[in-house]
This record gives sequence, structure tokens and C-alpha cells, in this order.
Amino acid sequence: MKPETLALFVFLLLLITSCSNKEEFDVSKEYSPISLMYKEKPFLTPGQKLEDLDAELSYRLDPMSHENGNFKHKKDFLSTDDYFTVQLDIGVIGGIVFFHSDNSNNRITGISGNWTFSTDKDSLSLQVAFDQFTHRLFPILNEKLDSKRSWNLEIDKINYTETFKLIKPEEEYGFWKFYYKAHPK
Repeated sequence: MKPETLALFVFLLLLITSCSNKEEFDVSKEYSPISLMYKEKPFLTPGQKLEDLDAELSYRLDPMSHENGNFKHKKDFLSTDDYFTVQLDIGVIGGIVFFHSDNSNNRITGISGNWTFSTDKDSLSLQVAFDQFTHRLFPILNEKLDSKRSWNLEIDKINYTETFKLIKPEEEYGFWKFYYKAHPK
């Protein structure tokens, strides 16, 4: 895939998504790590301090956030770190992860992510893409994604729920999309 095509996918994801919403983690509660992996470890634990993120992670303020510019309460961030992109033999799975922190204590209070599968649409190519994707980023979903249909799953954890959605394209020329969100109960 050409770099400009990947950049367009990431830009479109950026335009239509953000993790900012009214559902935020209560930093006074204890949480277990989320299922999204970063370099073979859980990406984060809700409520952890921003400075405790992996030092190699690249992220920046989310320019599309409604909160940015008003840093009184929280800051929204996004990451297009290379680790969240899965290179395939034919194609790529481009990802973007959003999170925000509370300014009063610098703790992470929200997390979501989106991925677009740009690969051949035959069932074997899609299944290989799904397998590489889950193996790298969501091992908890290994062998659970199906190239025949859209798919939803919610996993309840102590004090929060993780939501996973795989969306089959409506048009033949469309792309499969995967959405992730961890939200408090």
C-alpha cells in the first residue's frame, strides 16, 4: 500500500473518531490492564498516570478534540505509533488509538481505538489479516474474528467493560473496520 493511501486512512479515522465522551474512569477505583497490547504488554491500565505509558510510545494532542484549547479539565491524545499498524504481505491494517487524561492528577480516564483493514477481500486473505491483527494487538480475540460477517463482543472486567466491533464493508470496494473501547461500568 502506498504511504499516501495509508495516511488518507489514518486522516479519515481521525476525522470521524475521538475518545472524548462523558464516560470516564474513576481514578479512585482499581482496574486491571486493558486487552490492547503494546510491544507484547498491556498498553495501559485505566487510571494509570500518563507518564507511566511506555517511553517508546509516540503520541500527541488530538487536534480534532473539542477539549483541546480548554485544558482546564482534561487533555485528549492520539497515537498512530507504528506498533498499532500491522503490515501484511498484501496490504496493511492501519490503526489509531485515542486516550485522555484528567488534568487534576494526570491519570488516564478514557481509551478507544480504530483500525481499517486494507487487504484483499477473499476469505483466506482476510482470515490471515485477522489472525495477524489479533495475535499482535488483541490476543484475547485469537481465532474469534470471522471474515463472513460483522461481529461484536463485550468482555466484562472488574469495574469496566471492553467493547470490540468488527464491521464488514457494505460495498464490495469498502474496507473492514475494527473498533475498540474500554468504558467504566
